[in-house]
Amino acid sequence: MRAKPTSLILTLIVVVSVTSCSFNNQFYHPKPLKAPIKTSITHDYTGDTLYAMHIVSHKQPPVFINPKGDTVDFDYRIENILFSNRQEDTLHGWFISPTDSVPPKATLLFLHGNGGNILSYLSLVFPFVKMGYQAFIFDYSGYGFSSGKPNRANVLSDANAAVELISQRNDVKGTMLLLYGQSLGGHLAPTVANMNSKAIDGVILEGAFSSHKDIAAHSAGFVGQLMVKEAYPAKVAVKDMHKPILIIHSINDNVIPVSMGRKLFENANEPKDYFEIDECHICGPLYYADEIDKRILALMKPKSE
Repeated sequence: MRAKPTSLILTLIVVVSVTSCSFNNQFYHPKPLKAPIKTSITHDYTGDTLYAMHIVSHKQPPVFINPKGDTVDFDYRIENILFSNRQEDTLHGWFISPTDSVPPKATLLFLHGNGGNILSYLSLVFPFVKMGYQAFIFDYSGYGFSSGKPNRANVLSDANAAVELISQRNDVKGTMLLLYGQSLGGHLAPTVANMNSKAIDGVILEGAFSSHKDIAAHSAGFVGQLMVKEAYPAKVAVKDMHKPILIIHSINDNVIPVSMGRKLFENANEPKDYFEIDECHICGPLYYADEIDKRILALMKPKSE
């Protein structure tokens, strides 16, 4: 018996829907955390010095142990922060600030990539804290200690909640608040900046893709582009953004092609700067922190200047 046309159409719709869902889920690769945790982390530019990191609870900041087994106090403090998004998921983050009395150069709010968790990106934050920035890094829904499930609506809600939280802090109000988005976070950052234009003073994008469909086409050709749904494409959001923007991309990026970084820069409004590097995907802070620092300060001067 031949299948009725209606049955074939319904079957095709189901297959396409399932396949599309599978493609869209590829944007998120969370790695949940469960305390207690003992791991190691690099704390300097060279990558030669390893410290043990102990996390007793998701409600407490980490403790660092040197190779001799002694507790180490660095020249910064880590404040453990729990907050909620609009879905009432509990999100986890760390506010990291220098311990000296010198006012911070700026506050960097990090939006990290699509894999791992807060521990995966911490070494990319430390170079800026050492140079006098204070920073907030957090995990999206479903990543690290954060509850919930990652999807495009939720990570956008997470980022907006982080901006609202951090922008209201007394130790942030007197500083420039800059979004530093890497990879997935770099794609997200322009939309977040547009939705929080009164709070955000500038944006840094590193290794960002230009749109969901663009990166899907790069990875899976026409089929990937067809199956992936578009949501807040960065290449469009930067056209609507009127904040200073620094775009960083590596010519050797084997995850997101440098052409996407160039496209974002082309679409962005002035004032803008483009810094092309030659290391791995989102490795800029490990190798070019000094130059990134100079470019941030040159482009994103405080309003009083």
